[in-house]
Amino acid sequence: MPSKAKRAALIGYDCLIPKRLEVMLAEGGLDNFRRFMNEGSFIPEGYNLPTVTPPSWATICTGAYPRTHGVEDYYYYHEGRSLNYDLTSQAFGSDIVTAETIWDSWDKQGKKCIVVNYPMSWPSHMKNGIMVMGQGLSPAETRWPLHGNEHREFLASESVISTEYYPMGVQGRFDDAKGWKNLPDSEEDPLEMTIKMHFKEGVEPVSDQVWYVLAYAEGDDGYDTVALCPEKDFSKAFFASLKLGKWSDPVQHDFVVEADGRTEKGVFRCKLMQLSDDAEE
Repeated sequence: MPSKAKRAALIGYDCLIPKRLEVMLAEGGLDNFRRFMNEGSFIPEGYNLPTVTPPSWATICTGAYPRTHGVEDYYYYHEGRSLNYDLTSQAFGSDIVTAETIWDSWDKQGKKCIVVNYPMSWPSHMKNGIMVMGQGLSPAETRWPLHGNEHREFLASESVISTEYYPMGVQGRFDDAKGWKNLPDSEEDPLEMTIKMHFKEGVEPVSDQVWYVLAYAEGDDGYDTVALCPEKDFSKAFFASLKLGKWSDPVQHDFVVEADGRTEKGVFRCKLMQLSDDAEE
């Protein structure tokens, strides 16, 4: 007889499209996904209604339907409050789960569980286990028990830098680069964009910073490269040679918390989504 497994693992991806995953597997790569599917189980669909994030994840970890585990929709109406949407909360808190989760059951048996960013798992009730986040959609945010669509990030939310207007972004335009040190070689005159970065939706608000985008031409077909710099010195760029469609390496930087002036380390990455030959877009 095969021996009993001593460890078990569950990996879940919110909104993953199974057919797309299967196509990617057929194309090669994703070896860890393939191993999980071949040696374990693969469930392509949820089986609870409604099929939105909080009740689906609660059903998976409790084995109960929404009426039993208490997470019946994406939004939670607090008893005694108005039914107005602005006073609801996104149902990402373990406080409203009325059925026992698999990790709480194992924890009572003395087993050690590690739960990482499992929606609606926080706050933890385990005595022996480890829990990392779980009150939102990403490992660095919280949505419970905030109101409506509100969410707070443990530094700041994502942003867009563009020559066009985006509600979640910073708008600017390119001008001739002036007053720079150590400018790179370029087939076109380098252009600069001065941007005031506002770091929104932080758990603790952080101070704005002025950054500079530098566009230049490494090739002979117009502007094709950008750099992002904390000051007008190319040698101090966060990243110096970002191409269209590519991600930068992770950047570590200091951010100042407005409340007490302390400095916190943060990490971010950037992707160049669009750059026209004349840098107008």
